[in-house]
Amino acid sequence: MKVFLSLFVVLFVYPFNSSEASIEYRSIEWTFIPYSSTYHAFNTGYIFKRMSPFFEETSWIKSSILEQLKTKSTIERFDEGRQALFPSALPIASLIKKTHYRFGEDPGAGHCHLWTQASLDPFIAKQLEQTESIICGESLLTQGEIKELFSALYDYGSSEGATRYGHPTGVEFLSGFTYELRKKLGVDDLNADDFHSVIYEELAQGRGVAIEIKPTWAYANHPIYHMGSTFKTVAPHEVFQYINQIPFTLYSTDDKKLQSIIQETLLFETLFKKYLRYEFVSAPYAHLFFDDLETLRKEQKQLEEEIKKTWAPYSNFFKNLFYDLDGMLHDLLKERQNHIQNYILPALQNGTVSLNPELVIQQVTSTISYADYNDDYASPKNHSKNTTYDYLLFTKNNIPVASAWLTLPDQRPDFIWLMNPSHITEPPFVGEHPYSIASKDLYQMTQKCISVNVSKPQPSF
Repeated sequence: MKVFLSLFVVLFVYPFNSSEASIEYRSIEWTFIPYSSTYHAFNTGYIFKRMSPFFEETSWIKSSILEQLKTKSTIERFDEGRQALFPSALPIASLIKKTHYRFGEDPGAGHCHLWTQASLDPFIAKQLEQTESIICGESLLTQGEIKELFSALYDYGSSEGATRYGHPTGVEFLSGFTYELRKKLGVDDLNADDFHSVIYEELAQGRGVAIEIKPTWAYANHPIYHMGSTFKTVAPHEVFQYINQIPFTLYSTDDKKLQSIIQETLLFETLFKKYLRYEFVSAPYAHLFFDDLETLRKEQKQLEEEIKKTWAPYSNFFKNLFYDLDGMLHDLLKERQNHIQNYILPALQNGTVSLNPELVIQQVTSTISYADYNDDYASPKNHSKNTTYDYLLFTKNNIPVASAWLTLPDQRPDFIWLMNPSHITEPPFVGEHPYSIASKDLYQMTQKCISVNVSKPQPSF
């Protein structure tokens, strides 16, 4: 069965004049509103303490049915309600407990690509818009729990969920020290120009996109449905205040000494950024980001040899590279800052070094609107929130060629998640996997079970 949904994208561009600079506002909105979800469908133990099914008390539902919200988990009530409609259906609680929950871990760990894809799936979102809480047999499932179940049962064979867009760097990258690295060296999982271009492109194509709003493991993926940006064109001398954030690749000079300094710094930064990526390979969760760890380990060894050969004649920065990463980072940042203050900034001020004259420099402020779950994971409502990011875009012929984050390092977005576009017109019930079958049954339950609308009087049952 195919379901064809109209996915309209609205794009607004408002140019207007300013006494200070040329300013333009651009906005894009996806009229399909994604839903926000987690992977918490089995609320016992640790999960039970964090998740309480939300339901407005009503006098027209038997107390024995309401009491089950406190005594039985979501997945247990799903199994019982499902068997009331499909007597031959096999219970799924024991399986989902094994696949979704490991002691001490969040149930979404390792499943981000699936529940993010579920949150972006227009078929499920449309169904949720049309579904109230339901009672199947003697089991009540709240509207919020139906949302959780659709996500927890979403299974396309694990390889066809949403895909991560970004470049993981290193384990040390998550420490407080490396927020300085983000600020002074521009090492980010997600560059500002990628953040800007990818979101606009995906929404314009009618595809879902989600984002990790901050650079830490503690923040989940949030589906975006609107983005608006203010562009202010700035002169080259106005960006000198952001000199730490400007990529060295944008500088040019005829002075051979300065050329040498720029090239040396570029080479150093390039090798270092490469190394951070391979440093990540040693992490226990590296398999979540890379498919072929063995090949990456071989590449890491080759890079280490390249670093030794390249820098032996010039510097001892890498002397502790494989023993004291934080010490090496400290040396790198100190030396780079010396280059900027002693050579690059004075040369920019006196015109010896310049930015490429073909570049258009814009200071951009972008606000995204996204769906966010709150602490009450089973709440039936999606909670819309906004967050704002600031960055510089360097464009040539209207194409971004470089960027620099102005937002503080610990407030920048981390990764973007892109949905698998092949799922837009097909309901997520393919194959014979138990979760696919259960998901299809859940859909049938929303169609055939008793709908509970708490805002309208209902007969007692």
